[in-house]
Amino acid sequence: DPVVESQLRDLLYSIAAMYNDHGFHNFKHASNVATAANKYMQRLKDDVLELQVFEPLTHLGIIFAALIHDVDHPGCSNAMLVSKDNKLALKYHMRSVAEQHSIDVAWEAFMSEGYKELRSAFFADQDELQRFRKLVVNCVLATDLFDKKLMDNRLSCW
Repeated sequence: DPVVESQLRDLLYSIAAMYNDHGFHNFKHASNVATAANKYMQRLKDDVLELQVFEPLTHLGIIFAALIHDVDHPGCSNAMLVSKDNKLALKYHMRSVAEQHSIDVAWEAFMSEGYKELRSAFFADQDELQRFRKLVVNCVLATDLFDKKLMDNRLSCW
């Protein structure tokens, strides 16, 4: 469908434009992360993991999360934002500030009217959209390596 293809292309350009020009938290980095995530998923050999990751919605969610994980990143650490009582830190209750901000900015764009046909092509119903959002949120929040609660949760799984 040419409309869906056009909306997908536009979404990717929009995501790229939402990145600030930082030395690290930029769209080139996000593209590299998305490419690496895709390559890792292609190399999975475990049958159980393969069934989970190659379910199309999961695969899409992981790639989307990789592409948006640093959208509109302020260029400094969460700890610095929190220590300065930055407005984003206050908005996100001093937790995973940059990550939550990236999710919100990218999700707002994705949910705009201009991508309605794209969303309809991706998701059969509202449940799939909600499952996709949950996966994206979990993946992006997992990039906050310094949040103690998240780290404790990660370690408790192992």
